[in-house]
Amino acid sequence: MMPFKVFCESKIVPIKPSQKYRLMMKRPVTIFTDVNIKLPTPAKYDSTEVDMELKEVQDAMIMSPEKLEYEKMLDVDYIEMMKEAASEDGAKKELIDFVDEIERQVDAVTIKRKFDYNRPRPKEVAKVKGMKLTPHVEVNTPAYPSNHTIKGLIIADVLKRYHPNISQKLDKIANDNAESRVSLGVHFPSDVEAGRIMAQGLIENLDIDKLPEEEMT
Repeated sequence: MMPFKVFCESKIVPIKPSQKYRLMMKRPVTIFTDVNIKLPTPAKYDSTEVDMELKEVQDAMIMSPEKLEYEKMLDVDYIEMMKEAASEDGAKKELIDFVDEIERQVDAVTIKRKFDYNRPRPKEVAKVKGMKLTPHVEVNTPAYPSNHTIKGLIIADVLKRYHPNISQKLDKIANDNAESRVSLGVHFPSDVEAGRIMAQGLIENLDIDKLPEEEMT
């Protein structure tokens, strides 16, 4: 672990939200009855816990070219992959369009939480500890909680209500997407765990009356 004095002399500049994200955070949120989900406080950067998490990230980033290709695809297309699976199972346009609305509203909630915590990504933390970590994909928001994780789990939950026979496929995409955030080098494991907690909280506060009227199985 790097000496605390050296750590304090190193600078991590907090990220300020761009105009894009400021507008995103102002979007109306109507499909959840409560969005104030309690999350654990992230560990301090000079802690042994963060040192251990950083090592977990470094180890997870070592993978086969095939797995890396798949995870890069998830990074960009995980929502489209779930929508495609639902469409192949007969999902109506109203449900597919509702997935887009879920994404918009969840972004409004989670992007705000990200900037509230303003936790740096593993790359920045590694740098102040005198280490080099080059993530496999690019990101430009704070780390905590994992937005990819939250959106994937919520969308999978909603789609499974209408198409339970593809539940395993949806769960696999959502969970692979969540775990890939660590192995792609852009999240600490605790970011993903916080994402799972927040996703579950939002699912429990999902306003059922706002779901599409398409008959659920």
